[in-house]
Amino acid sequence: METKPFRKILVPTDLSKFSEPAVCLALSLGKALGSELVFIHVWPPEFDYEEELKASHDGRLKQLREETHQKHMRALEEFVGLFDAGSSNISYVMKSGPPYLAIAMAAKEFEAELIIMGTHGRSGFAHVLIGSVAEKVVRTAHCPVLTVKPEGFRFEEICAMKPDGCKI
Repeated sequence: METKPFRKILVPTDLSKFSEPAVCLALSLGKALGSELVFIHVWPPEFDYEEELKASHDGRLKQLREETHQKHMRALEEFVGLFDAGSSNISYVMKSGPPYLAIAMAAKEFEAELIIMGTHGRSGFAHVLIGSVAEKVVRTAHCPVLTVKPEGFRFEEICAMKPDGCKI
């Protein structure tokens, strides 16, 4: 008995241009394989603390959090909708917390067999300072992770940073 590969694919997106190639690839691969796609957006809590404090005093805190959740969910659906021609096997998930951890945990929770995510293409000092969510997901996820470089990424750009010109 043959089973279909990658029945469920998790697709994290930060809703930036760096996510676009990964979203497009996931939609294409999902269609070709008949996979269920779960798009996830992880947001760090971004409440205005003054507004949240005021809301907690008048009992609106739960409502404020729900409105924020709905705002992010609409943004996620609209972002994916820019690239989707009406796929029916798509779901959307919102999580909050450290992005790499929320993504790895969601992959386990939804029993994803593959994660497809974009990278920002940072290297060198910027990579050391900022780190890489994709790299952390690769290290912590229970399933394979396919990372997609940003449009226009050129290997020569990295080579130019090396003293020997990267003679490969």
